[in-house]
Amino acid sequence: MTIPILATHILNDRWGYSVGTFWSFLLEKEFSGYVYDGYLREGGATGNKVVFSDDKTAACDFLNNLRSFSYGLQAGGYWRASPHINVFSDLSFGLNDIFKSDFKTISFAVVEKLK
Repeated sequence: MTIPILATHILNDRWGYSVGTFWSFLLEKEFSGYVYDGYLREGGATGNKVVFSDDKTAACDFLNNLRSFSYGLQAGGYWRASPHINVFSDLSFGLNDIFKSDFKTISFAVVEKLK
């Protein structure tokens, strides 16, 4: 669920813009999947390859690494092309990551679980 708080300004009868902030709350956590048909490297970009080919797969579950709260900035604008057509544009920029700060995207521990 995201709650935006925006200030809007109408430039004229066709143009306007808004700026503000947003707060997002995670209502349900799920972030899982599996690795297949490729490879991962142990310990970094130059580490040993762990290959997943044929029917070899490995499950990944990052549920405990997700944040429950996110916040950021938002800006947007609109243009009224005609009485029945409006064009909107919005940009949101998160100020914190969806993952907790101590989470490493693919760490050695995760690769070990995948073998």
